[in-house]
Amino acid sequence: MRKTLLFCFLTFILVMVPVLGACSNETTTTPAAPASTAKTTTSAAPTTSAAAAASVKINVALSSPLTTIDPTVSGGGGSQATILNVFEPLLNLDTNNKLIPNLVESWSMAADGKSLSMKLYSGLKFSSGDPVTSADVKWTLERYAANPGPTSAQLTQNFSGVEIIDDLNFKFVFPDINVQFLPQTCAGQMFILSKTQYDREGEDGWLKAPAGTGPYKITNWKEGQYVDLTYNDQYRGKKPQITDAHFIYTTDPATRVSQLQAGEVDMIYDVLPSSVAQLANAGYSRFDVVQPHDITLQFAFMTSDLPWSKVEVRKAIDYVIDKDLLNQKLFGGVFQKAVWQMPWELGYDASLDPAYKVDLAKAKDLMSQAGYAKGFEMPLYFPGFMSWGKDMVDYLTSALAQINITVKPMSIADFGSFMGTANKLHADPSQSGVLLFDNGWPGNPDPVINLTNGFYSIKDNTLFKNPDLDALISQALKTIDDTARANLVHQAYQIINDTLPFVPIALEVTVTVAKSNISYTPSVGNANTNSSPACLFDLTVK
Repeated sequence: MRKTLLFCFLTFILVMVPVLGACSNETTTTPAAPASTAKTTTSAAPTTSAAAAASVKINVALSSPLTTIDPTVSGGGGSQATILNVFEPLLNLDTNNKLIPNLVESWSMAADGKSLSMKLYSGLKFSSGDPVTSADVKWTLERYAANPGPTSAQLTQNFSGVEIIDDLNFKFVFPDINVQFLPQTCAGQMFILSKTQYDREGEDGWLKAPAGTGPYKITNWKEGQYVDLTYNDQYRGKKPQITDAHFIYTTDPATRVSQLQAGEVDMIYDVLPSSVAQLANAGYSRFDVVQPHDITLQFAFMTSDLPWSKVEVRKAIDYVIDKDLLNQKLFGGVFQKAVWQMPWELGYDASLDPAYKVDLAKAKDLMSQAGYAKGFEMPLYFPGFMSWGKDMVDYLTSALAQINITVKPMSIADFGSFMGTANKLHADPSQSGVLLFDNGWPGNPDPVINLTNGFYSIKDNTLFKNPDLDALISQALKTIDDTARANLVHQAYQIINDTLPFVPIALEVTVTVAKSNISYTPSVGNANTNSSPACLFDLTVK
């Protein structure tokens, strides 16, 4: 769950976003086979453990309001915080970011990669008491496909449908090899819903409190204001210590801090970097969660007559930006070094480092090699509504002036409409320039998702075009074997590292602050953004 306004907004407009999963207490110790094998993977059925010694209620202040509790139309924010606790995907990730069973006990990818068979655990129930069946899976997919959003896009691209075999067994069918479906859809963005409840209660009744399989159920909610959760006694796993939660929505970050300090809430989300040190020094608990988002400068150079179409210019810009200074100045030292990939991803190579150290002499030399020693004017589009937007542009204006680049700031108020046409910047010379925003790539459960999100011109997901890179990504999309796919991914990122289509500035980190008696221990891998204090199951109150 992304905690800033920009990310929540981009969740709607990007074709694919960082995956999301539901809270899990899966105790399986042997990770399931990865998506790239045709081997059937099984696991023992989940068991119910004794309840925690004491039941606890927690009050939480979130930064963005609850707009819906229908997972098929949720865009993030308060809605996502609720969804993470109430609903679950078919699979999850362990703390090593390997696929593990969740609602299904086994799965098998066909040798040709065109079908994926799964078997649900027997005896699973929704909070409504209705059994979980293959019909629920099929109906869930149909509802997702009917509603616009990231999952809908997945179900309309390289997806044929679901075949029900019996109540527990079903099969996903694809027109072509689909290496992304298992890690992205099954272990992330698709939360299973109850068709039986919907048929019984109808659309209006269902929307009041749709049933999930997660550890909590909705008891009351009011759009834009609050939601109340309580323990789901149909839940198959260990009973969480926190049995009840009250989420309220406070958009102003200073007010959230005041609510925590006054004891009105136990935990606050999206703490501004400027407040983190103050609260930590006062004895509050601090939980940092790395987000799969690099803040970057993305260059539009579909044509070759632009100054930044030369790699020497792009590298010169990288060398002149002091990322450490920006992190300290704008983000209180909270953010991390920008990366192409996270260390646990297939094809990761630590030597591919996009965040250059400052070297003004080298930057000037590269500008001379490119024939732009005297510089040029560069339009810079940025989200003006972001707290850091103007300050970062001011810094970039000053830094790039050192190599005679004159920045022309272009503040974008309606970022949604702008992003809808961003990939066509190259088509309008008057709009050609550089885009400053946070991209959603490092940290997805499979790196091919990252590559198609931002570097694949065949799907019009980038502002540049590299035929060799497109060919590697196309091949990776059709490669089931993990080892072979990792090699293709590595080659792709080698090209990206060498050509530098973006200058990554910082890897985003969101901070949650809680009372000192609250601790947080993730039960899932950080490739899944439910690795967050929003997952109440992962919290312990002393």
